[in-house]
Amino acid sequence: MHAFYDCISLTSVTIPNSVISIDMAAFRNCSNLSELIIPSSVTSIGGSAFYGCSCLNSIIIPGSVKTIGGRAFQDCDNLSSLSIGEGVLNIMNSAFEGCKKLATIVIPSTVNAIGLTAFKNCRGLTDVYCYAIEVPATDESAFQKNSDYVILHVPATAVDKYKRIFPWSDFEEIVALDGDVTDGIMTVKKSDEQDFLYYDLTGRKVSQPHKGIYIRNGNKIVVK
Repeated sequence: MHAFYDCISLTSVTIPNSVISIDMAAFRNCSNLSELIIPSSVTSIGGSAFYGCSCLNSIIIPGSVKTIGGRAFQDCDNLSSLSIGEGVLNIMNSAFEGCKKLATIVIPSTVNAIGLTAFKNCRGLTDVYCYAIEVPATDESAFQKNSDYVILHVPATAVDKYKRIFPWSDFEEIVALDGDVTDGIMTVKKSDEQDFLYYDLTGRKVSQPHKGIYIRNGNKIVVK
């Protein structure tokens, strides 16, 4: 698609359903871009496509996307809510490096490769949920220089695998997803539901959440 890099006047983008690929550096350094909608027609996001889009605070990457290119969202300083859809296969080098406000990352079961420094310097990170039973091929620098204490949540049957394979084994704590209950999770009433976007723990958007654990604004919550 047509490149809009360095277009500082751009604040909102809805990518047309006819677009299959977002080109390299397409929206690089659009520093005032705050709203982005990626349709399910898109199958790849090119390198540096949204590099330096420092006003983006929420991104939903549909499962139709197979590859998130290198540096695609690097230095999106205000990104606090990230949904990676079930279907994504590859997260390339430095894809989300320097996204300092990301607290929670949900990696779907389909991801099989994570590149070097993919999530480096995500200083606000507290929890990583990885649903892959087979440990993704991951560069040793993928989670480098994050916050002091990050908990990794993985399928119960795969805990021992993750504990044996670096860099996953370097997480401060590795726990089973099946045992992930409500400790430290916010609680909301159903009357609050219409005011926020909810995502389940696979990264899917949920329009009407029922009882259970969800991600909202980058935080874990439980709906009762």
